[in-house]
Amino acid sequence: MLKFIYIKNRRIPVPIPISNVKEALFWVTETFAVEDRLITRVILNGEELPLEAVENRDWSLDASSEFIVQVESPREISAQSIEVVRDFCLVILSRIKPAAVALYQFEGTEILPAFSEIFEDMEYLHSLRIHINGILDQFHSDIAPFEAMSIVCDRVMGDLIHEKNQNNWKKCSEILLHRLDPFLKKLHFEVVELQKRFTSETDSDLVLPLYGKT
Repeated sequence: MLKFIYIKNRRIPVPIPISNVKEALFWVTETFAVEDRLITRVILNGEELPLEAVENRDWSLDASSEFIVQVESPREISAQSIEVVRDFCLVILSRIKPAAVALYQFEGTEILPAFSEIFEDMEYLHSLRIHINGILDQFHSDIAPFEAMSIVCDRVMGDLIHEKNQNNWKKCSEILLHRLDPFLKKLHFEVVELQKRFTSETDSDLVLPLYGKT
């Protein structure tokens, strides 16, 4: 039977008979359950277990098992995503000027690889924004400026796509330099400020939701 479960770097004694992972997670969620926590990783003897398989497979546990549960609040998960957005803004910014120069001189019909990369990067940035919005309440005051910047982004990218479809490369170059570049600099600033607010708040309660619950 399992003796200890490790949660948020704490070794917690298990007071009831538990013989498999499913039972262990049920006990964790029943004991420490609240609405705003998510189990994001489960590690058994150094091996990460797929969360989607926990319901259907019974990994056995015994007294020697090292069972680790990583639990995070929506704020903590969002903070990680915000850090990725911050760094990725700088990555895209570093690519804009070379792509804009190449586009201004380009007279072909096939999209330039450097330009295509920026579109892919912006799609990834968009997916991160959707991810953050899906975790946090969309009316949360912390992300209000971030939401406003997302609206601006949609407009800029819409105009850029329109000009791309017309093979108007010089116009695309201008949009990159005079609209997307300032937008990303402003977004980076807002994300840094948002990150400061997130990291200034502490959240040390040991409480969890039912695994698989969102």
